[in-house]
Amino acid sequence: MPEKGTSEVAHCSFEVEKASSKVEHCTSKQERGTSEVEHCSSEVQKASSKVKHCTSKLEKGTSKVEHCSSEVQKASAEPEIAALRCKLQL
Repeated sequence: MPEKGTSEVAHCSFEVEKASSKVEHCTSKQERGTSEVEHCSSEVQKASSKVKHCTSKLEKGTSKVEHCSSEVQKASAEPEIAALRCKLQL
């Protein structure tokens, strides 16, 4: 019978080693995952900041285009207005 007990102890020791190895493996994966999450969070913040910056530049550019478009329309009308003034003076 002692052989059976020894065999069970060996089997249990093997199972404990397997479980310990799995715990180490999973802990390592968890640490890598945590590190990756931290890295990605930082990258997301940078990208978000860049989106805000570019959106602001886009809005300023759009505003400038609208302003310039208005100025072009005014300038385009000036020759016509000048011609009408000349006709009225004649």
